[in-house]
Amino acid sequence: MDPGDEPDRIFSELSTLGLGVRAILVTHGHFDHLGAVGPIARQTEKPVYMPRLEADRLTRLAEETPEGFGPFESYVPTHLLDGGEHLDLDEFAVDVLEVPGHTEGHLAYLVDGVLCAGDVLFRGSVGRTDLPGGDWEALATTLRSLAAALPPETLVLPGHGPETTLAAELAANPFVAQALGRA
Repeated sequence: MDPGDEPDRIFSELSTLGLGVRAILVTHGHFDHLGAVGPIARQTEKPVYMPRLEADRLTRLAEETPEGFGPFESYVPTHLLDGGEHLDLDEFAVDVLEVPGHTEGHLAYLVDGVLCAGDVLFRGSVGRTDLPGGDWEALATTLRSLAAALPPETLVLPGHGPETTLAAELAANPFVAQALGRA
């Protein structure tokens, strides 16, 4: 999910762990989540799923990567998602959640009770809302929705940093507290 950079390192880790690629799931269109999509998709010939609202960021990635990063390859995603879809990827059942706020089309993927959250929720923090497409009110609504819909024991794998649980973030994350009206 979200192969941001270093495709050779990703392939090396997969090999070390004895794992393969079933599909490439993208949570949102920021370059740091897209940089290795093209090389991995080309080499594995596996489908790329990403938010419909942000697909143009992948198709224009080579031209729009900020100076000092990359170079990255543009790529045309295979499947465009809106949230609400259910994907069957071999033995993995994936529910696609619409979770705007960090970006307008941000998605999260719920896989066997694990929330692959991208940049919506981190341990002790949340994704920035001061970048283009960011919206604190939308993110607060997303956080309230996740808190209401998912069990507290849900494991959260953020796009950056260590894993956490929804319970831990409900208890101690000041941004979640603010979104829930407890700050």
